Amino acid sequence: MSNKDKRSRIIEVCSKAIGKMPFQTKDGKEFPVRGYYICPLCKKTFNLRELSNKNGEVLTLEDVPPKSLGGCPIIVTCKKCNSTCGHDIDNWLLNELELKYGDKNQQSEKTDALLNSHGKKVHTKVRIDKDKTICFDIKSKTNPPNAVDEFVKSVEHDGNNYNIQVQLHIKRKKRNVQAARIAVLKSAYLYAFRKLGYYYILNESLTPVREQILHPEKDILHNTFIIGDQDNMPTKAKDGVYVASYNSYEFIVVLLTFIVPSNSYRCRGVVALPYPGLEEDGLHLYHDILYYDSKKERRHFQIQGPAKVTVRNGDGTIIYKSEG
Repeated sequence: MSNKDKRSRIIEVCSKAIGKMPFQTKDGKEFPVRGYYICPLCKKTFNLRELSNKNGEVLTLEDVPPKSLGGCPIIVTCKKCNSTCGHDIDNWLLNELELKYGDKNQQSEKTDALLNSHGKKVHTKVRIDKDKTICFDIKSKTNPPNAVDEFVKSVEHDGNNYNIQVQLHIKRKKRNVQAARIAVLKSAYLYAFRKLGYYYILNESLTPVREQILHPEKDILHNTFIIGDQDNMPTKAKDGVYVASYNSYEFIVVLLTFIVPSNSYRCRGVVALPYPGLEEDGLHLYHDILYYDSKKERRHFQIQGPAKVTVRNGDGTIIYKSEG
């Protein structure tokens, strides 16, 4: 199936779900909404009849997790949210996982260096290979004419020992740990949307989650949403959306696997999301239930089972049932 067909199929399924939802006007009257798609991140509504072939890419396939980390296209978001999140948070997650788990944590990025031998200088790049060997990459085009030849001739050596002075100009790779964590939150949120649908994510309890994803520069959830990582998580549980509990409080837990590109290492994360309807704004989960400081231990939760959403009419007939 082509990406265009996948996108059309996802939009069709989601728009049918919207058509069954009881939207209300200001006077409290309910009315059906058909032929629309709601972006799960910004909640902007798109009239599908107005999306021609020319501008049909306004709604784009979203990979969950990001494609660079082993994800696949399972949901559709608007083009603005897709590109903005990719630039603002997903790239930082890729960088962070490579530094922590990938081969790049054993090799330094190429660093600028200046080599000096008897006054003959050349600019070079220095790196450390997997076997801890220090290598200097000297290129003629980055040095003045004949500089490399003159430098090589001036080098004195005794066997394998070379008499060279090295001046390093270290440039540390930038990191944004908060943005990387929010990228994990975004993947978990969209994964939950794929499984539970609009009846879940349009609940007011998810509002602060969307705000945190769309505004990574703000500290809305106090970084409490990641409640497990590679070192402490339920290893027997498969990737999925579950109901979990801490003491007597229930919430949603999403388990996801991220694949590090440089070595295909599989690392997993556990993200907490509010259970719909328990708190008006959902912040209670993060501020009072899951919050911990450096002196407190991480919360120990229990998985109860797969999360499901079932909506019924007054006569008991099922309007909507999530995949679970």
